[in-house]
Amino acid sequence: MGDGLHTTDEVKKSRRGLIGALVALAIVAGATSLAYLTEFGPFAPEEPEVAETTPAKSEEAEETTEEEATEVANPVDVPLPPADAQEGMYWEQVASAERIAEIVNNEVSALKLSQVSTNGDKADIRVQATYRDGSSLGGWLLLRQYEGAWYFASITGDGGSTAVIDLGDADPDIVKAIVEQQAANQDVYAAILDGTYDTIAITRVTSGSGTAMADIELSKNGGVPRKAQISFINTDNGAGTQWFITSFSQ
Repeated sequence: MGDGLHTTDEVKKSRRGLIGALVALAIVAGATSLAYLTEFGPFAPEEPEVAETTPAKSEEAEETTEEEATEVANPVDVPLPPADAQEGMYWEQVASAERIAEIVNNEVSALKLSQVSTNGDKADIRVQATYRDGSSLGGWLLLRQYEGAWYFASITGDGGSTAVIDLGDADPDIVKAIVEQQAANQDVYAAILDGTYDTIAITRVTSGSGTAMADIELSKNGGVPRKAQISFINTDNGAGTQWFITSFSQ
């Protein structure tokens, strides 16, 4: 009888222990499920690593930065000729009125240069002008040097007058254009004087209000031509409309 009671008690204890274990297991399982559903603790998702990135600079921005970093130099740093020399260039071009007007009027197709003779501050260049009507005329192109820069002075034909006529006061705006624009454009003069080019082909002439532009091609011995321009400006100096050459430029 006593053994039966002890057995019954032990069974009850075992049941209670089993029930307790099951309850504890249910609690743990519930807590685990809750953690999983709420992404808490070890079930929290790992945050992806965000790599630090530097915004890429566009090519345009890089070019702008490089340009800003590069100092822009003045292409010309040449003292201008004295006032009397500037006025002298004006009147020498007045004496060349006929030849300059022929270029502006698109009558000349080419100028062949030869016999470049430099003596101090002046350069005499033999020139053969070929006209669009098939005729030709020999003459001289004169350049003068002031303060290290070369300037167009005159172009004359054989047998023509080379006398410089002073009709009064030179037009100050024309003088300023002649001097400043030529001082800023020395490449063509330098290439002519060192023999790089010996032919000036005039391909087209356009004109506007008081100005004109001749498109030219510079070459030597039939080589690859290089494009350039001759710029002109005009005024009425009392003897009619006068054209002036303000620059040879590339």
